[in-house]
Amino acid sequence: MLLAIPLAIVFVQYLVKGRDLWIMICFGSVFLYMFLELLLDYILRIEFRQKPITHVPYIIMEYIALFSLIGISTAIDRTWGYIVGISFWILMGSLIYLYWL
Repeated sequence: MLLAIPLAIVFVQYLVKGRDLWIMICFGSVFLYMFLELLLDYILRIEFRQKPITHVPYIIMEYIALFSLIGISTAIDRTWGYIVGISFWILMGSLIYLYWL
């Protein structure tokens, strides 16, 4: 959750510079995911991961936020976009490995 602070600083800088709408939508999806994570895990403490009906929408929102982070990092610098993209696929491989065991 502490990563929301530097992300918010970058968002404000982009807002002041008047960046493209698509990058603001990317920021919005990441902030929405962080808000849902904070609300469900830390404030309400709901065990939503136990049922697929509640867990699947959460996973979809997580993937949207992750792809948005790739878009944001690519807008900053193409090299960082590749680094974040590779990190995303390492995360996907790790999750597949984790759930197959």
